[in-house]
Amino acid sequence: MIKMPEVGKIALNLSTKNKNEYEKTIFISIASYRDPDLINTVKSAYDRAFFKNRLFFSIVSQADESEHPDLSFIPEKQIRYIKFDWRESLGACWAREISSRDISQNYFFQIDSHSRFIANWDKVVTENYNKSIKYWKQDIVYTMHPHGFSRDHDTGEEKFYSVGDHPHYLAMQWDEE
Repeated sequence: MIKMPEVGKIALNLSTKNKNEYEKTIFISIASYRDPDLINTVKSAYDRAFFKNRLFFSIVSQADESEHPDLSFIPEKQIRYIKFDWRESLGACWAREISSRDISQNYFFQIDSHSRFIANWDKVVTENYNKSIKYWKQDIVYTMHPHGFSRDHDTGEEKFYSVGDHPHYLAMQWDEE
C-alpha cells in the first residue's frame, strides 16, 4: 500500500502583482519515472538560471532506491524531493499531481525529467511571459514541445537538434495568408 506524502492540498498562488520582477519565484514541477537523465535536467535548470535563488524544485522520482539521483547540490530550502519505489507508482498523472502541490511561487513551470535549458532561461521565460500579458491584457499559458537532444551515456556528450533536423521531428511551416 502506498503512503501519500504529507505535502498538503493543491493551492495556487501565482500572483505576479505587487512584487518587484527580480523578487518573483519559479515553481518547477518534475515527475520522473526511472529516468537516469533526471539529474542532468535538474543541473541544467539550476546551472543555467540567471536567478538561481528564485527557483523552487518540486520533484517526484519513481525509481529503485539505487536509481534516485543525489540532488543535494540544490539548497534545501529550494527543493522538495519525494521518492517512490517504481513498483508502487500509480502513473504519470499521479506523480505530476503530487509534484504540483503547494505552489506558492509566482510562476509555475512543469517540465519533463529529460530536458535541457538555455543560458538565463528563467529570465527569458518570465520576461516574455510578462510582455505577453501586457500585449494580450490577460493571463496566458505557454506550452511547447522542446527541441530534441541525444546523449552519449558513455561520454556524457550531448547533441541538440532544431525542429526539422532530427529524424523524429516533423517541421511544420505556416502559410501567411
